[in-house]
Amino acid sequence: MKSIIFTSLIICALWASTFAAESTTKAPLKVKPGEVNKSPECQKILKEYGVMVKPTLLIRGKKFPQTIPEIDEHCKLGQKLYKGFNLYKKCLTGLGRQALVILNHGIRKFIRSICNTPAKKEAVVRDLKCATNTTLPGWSDCLETVDRQLVYVSKNSSDDKFIGNLCCIYTEATECIKAGTGTMKNCDKKANTTKFFISGVDQVLKEVLDFVCGRYQYKEDCEANNADGLKQLRKVAARKDVRPDDEFLIGPVIEAVVKLGRDDDEDDGGKDKDN
Repeated sequence: MKSIIFTSLIICALWASTFAAESTTKAPLKVKPGEVNKSPECQKILKEYGVMVKPTLLIRGKKFPQTIPEIDEHCKLGQKLYKGFNLYKKCLTGLGRQALVILNHGIRKFIRSICNTPAKKEAVVRDLKCATNTTLPGWSDCLETVDRQLVYVSKNSSDDKFIGNLCCIYTEATECIKAGTGTMKNCDKKANTTKFFISGVDQVLKEVLDFVCGRYQYKEDCEANNADGLKQLRKVAARKDVRPDDEFLIGPVIEAVVKLGRDDDEDDGGKDKDN
């Protein structure tokens, strides 16, 4: 369960990159349960595809895509990133690999809501054309904060605090997006840029959040049930350090799912659950 909610929270940050189709992967490399294969082949995959995360998510980009051709180009970039996740599955085992499978499932789910029809693409263009000047830097700030918080949680959270802290990253990210994005006045009346970002997050996460994050679904829940964890997350959010591009989001994802896989294997006597 911990791996499912963690992976879903990562989808929150990666949903904007979800423009891809199914692909196949080779047989898994030999990896011990709860570990990641650090062979040159696996490290090359991380380096090659890790640097695609920021441009795919439009982190610190010059502008949002605002035409159908620009949306199409962004879909192609998402395809490459999706391919990278599929390739990297063979470098993980157990819960780690299952987490990436869940991640790709969420990616495909959002793909269909963005790239499949001209009408869906036009709706995206409408919402992004009407974004305020502060939306792109605000969006970038929010995702960079998520990255820092994920690093902190994956390294410092005890098992009993892990899910609470991860769920509260979601609630904090939602509040950040609400505050940091907006729709220009006197623009298309149907446009709602902030709703576009929030609905994308909720579309992927709501079912899992309803099931797992019952005590941490909203800001008030986190304040009541995870006050100490929330305090630490906000301290991390206040920092402005920027990590290497090839480690952005992917690094803490891998570290956390491997840790989860190791813990799960210990609970089950070292038995690998992956089929």
